[in-house]
Amino acid sequence: MVHITFNVQEGEGPDLSEEYKVGHTYPVFILTDSEGEIIYRWTGYTGVRPFITSLNKALSDLTTVKDRIAQFEASPSFGVAVMLANYFSDTGEHLEAIDFFHRADALKPNPTIDYSYNIFSNTANAAWKGMIPFEDVLPIADTIVFGGRKNRNNAIKVARVMSRLARKLEKEGQVKKYLQAGIDLTANARDEKNKNTHNALKVEYMLQIEHDTVKAIAAQKSSLGPDWLRNPEKFYTFAKWCLERRVNLPEAEYLARQAAKYAQEGDFKAQVYNTVAELCYVQGKLAEAVEFADLAIGQDPGNTNYQDNQDRYLEEWEKR
Repeated sequence: MVHITFNVQEGEGPDLSEEYKVGHTYPVFILTDSEGEIIYRWTGYTGVRPFITSLNKALSDLTTVKDRIAQFEASPSFGVAVMLANYFSDTGEHLEAIDFFHRADALKPNPTIDYSYNIFSNTANAAWKGMIPFEDVLPIADTIVFGGRKNRNNAIKVARVMSRLARKLEKEGQVKKYLQAGIDLTANARDEKNKNTHNALKVEYMLQIEHDTVKAIAAQKSSLGPDWLRNPEKFYTFAKWCLERRVNLPEAEYLARQAAKYAQEGDFKAQVYNTVAELCYVQGKLAEAVEFADLAIGQDPGNTNYQDNQDRYLEEWEKR
């Protein structure tokens, strides 16, 4: 095995990134044969032992993905269908992933195996990326939330995903039943995670269904706790929440700037600066957006997203 490293932003990197569908989760490790055909891939920073485990798993079967697809078409099997479904899900080829999860479901050896959430997740991601219309997500969402084999945790996750997806695609009026179902399922939650989910879904209901921005902002502030105005990290949390929903932008910008003053040097300060930059940008303050993007780059020069954002701001500024 030969280890070769590429920066996706430089040299051969951009072409290889497109060819191997690297995506935006770094680092990506891809084991190929001598012809460059993919055998196995995994993502993310890990310790030594998890990395070796992943590498050994990759080396245990050197069949390429291309050959696995050919083998499956010649002789369909459950295990290969699952492997290919997960592979295509990981590479962002969501329509192919949906197809192979459906095939895995048809070949499953045990009727209790359920890939409905995997299918939903890939369908939602496909809609997020504009591969399919939003309406194509609704039937599988209905199956998970209102079907006879309802899985409570999956139904709650669907409510949260549908909320985000509707906000992005401006389909808020079509997700009332999912938000309400999520609110009902978490109403008596005792664990902190589902309590937070309950509050988050109630706030989204206020915004997306009731269209009561004032009430939603007040509820979001209340969810941060009584001390939130003395906690710079919570300033940032609230500012980010406002940015994602395009509400209360002047206050959000002020609080993000305050959070930046107190944030420790490094990655987190870079994130805060980046949020200030984006808040300035969406309010038309392009010079300040460029300035804060530059500060973000200075705190985390290895993060190419900050440079991409600054380039976007500069391009818009030049047009004006």
